[in-house]
Amino acid sequence: MLAITVGYLFLRRIYVKIHDIRHTAASHLLAGGVDIRIVADILGHSTLQMAMRYTHVFQETKTEEMKRLNHLGFEEKE
Repeated sequence: MLAITVGYLFLRRIYVKIHDIRHTAASHLLAGGVDIRIVADILGHSTLQMAMRYTHVFQETKTEEMKRLNHLGFEEKE
C-alpha cells in the first residue's frame, strides 16, 4: 500500500487535500458503474452508508438517468 505523507498537493494554485482525492475517486468509480459495495471495499469502509457519504452524483449522471423517463412523456428541462 502506498503511504502518502504529504497533507496537501499543490495543483494549479489550488490546495487539494488527499481526503478530497478519495471523495473524487469514489465518485468517479460510482459514475463508472462500479457497484457501491465494491467502492466501499476499495475505500476500506465497513458500511455502505459511509461509502455513500464519500460519493457524490455528478449532474451529467443525473441528466442521463432522467433521460430514461423520456418514454413516459417527460421532457428535458432546459
